[in-house]
Amino acid sequence: MHVLAPAPFGGAESVVRDLVRGLSGRGFAIGAALLLEGEETHPFERVLAEVGAEVHPIRTPARAYRREARALADLFARCRPGVVHTHGFRPDVQAGRVAGRAGIARVTTLHGFTGGGARMRLYEWLQVQSVRRRP
Repeated sequence: MHVLAPAPFGGAESVVRDLVRGLSGRGFAIGAALLLEGEETHPFERVLAEVGAEVHPIRTPARAYRREARALADLFARCRPGVVHTHGFRPDVQAGRVAGRAGIARVTTLHGFTGGGARMRLYEWLQVQSVRRRP
């Protein structure tokens, strides 16, 4: 199961789309959990469904991290993925931690840092810490 907090469309989204297309084309059942703020449908939901993913939007208000973690735990318990593949700051921290607690194998793809101010440096630090803690 891929987990990401998608932008409208960019590099990480292209990678996930291509991974889903390739794996589903080889007969693997692929899920995609999208961490979304608000209730609107995200265009990436349709893109992933079209290439073979079972899409699981997780919609929470901004900064509702505990609610988001509970939703991920519920999703992982229901779907029982063999591997959780995270993409990006929030998914690496949130889904990586939840998957680890559930005993699910995890992998992350680091998509690059864009620099920026103090908030971005904090996110980068959190992401690096979450990846370092993985066995």
